[in-house]
Amino acid sequence: MNIDSAVSPDFTHTSDVGQRLRFLRQQRNLTLRQLAHRLGISASALSQMETGRRRPSLQRLHQIVAELGFPLTAVFDNEPQGSVNVPKAKLADANTLTPSVEIRGALIQRAQQAPTMILSGGIEWRGASPIHMEGVDVLRVTYPPHSAPSGLMTHEGVEIVHVIFGALDFEVGGETHHLEEADSIMYQSTTPHKVSNPNSKAASAIWVVSGDNCAFEVGT
Repeated sequence: MNIDSAVSPDFTHTSDVGQRLRFLRQQRNLTLRQLAHRLGISASALSQMETGRRRPSLQRLHQIVAELGFPLTAVFDNEPQGSVNVPKAKLADANTLTPSVEIRGALIQRAQQAPTMILSGGIEWRGASPIHMEGVDVLRVTYPPHSAPSGLMTHEGVEIVHVIFGALDFEVGGETHHLEEADSIMYQSTTPHKVSNPNSKAASAIWVVSGDNCAFEVGT
């Protein structure tokens, strides 16, 4: 089954994921064929993702950035390998549309400033941190009604999820956990897992994804 979906002609990207993926690939000096071979997909399929004709699934996006050695939030960054320049602003300028503003020692990202992208199945990712911190990705993910990935995924790190509204089902290590508003879950990302919204209403949660060196143990 193809886990990536074609983009309808009237679909408008809130963030050009394809261009970002191409840029990240080029940063690693890889050709389309080389990266596609590593991913186990055709060069044509990867090209369609980079040109915006096909949306990558959540699993595929994880796979691509992991293979390239970037954090998840690299798909949002303008300069994933460079330093982050944080513009200073007065309090009166707090609504200026910049990636983030520094106000009296605090970094602020307004709702309309959050980088956003739509993945396969209509799943929406929004950057939830004013800047990227090394080893930690913070995202707000919204699942439309009756949305589910086609398979399990694994990657490095630890995930902590807090449901803001709606309800989500988390399948982790063969067990399904139903979470509702204000519930939280934490699991090792190397454990096969997937998240779905089998309900008739949208659901949204905050995701904190650690780096490769984070681990924890669950007592038995």
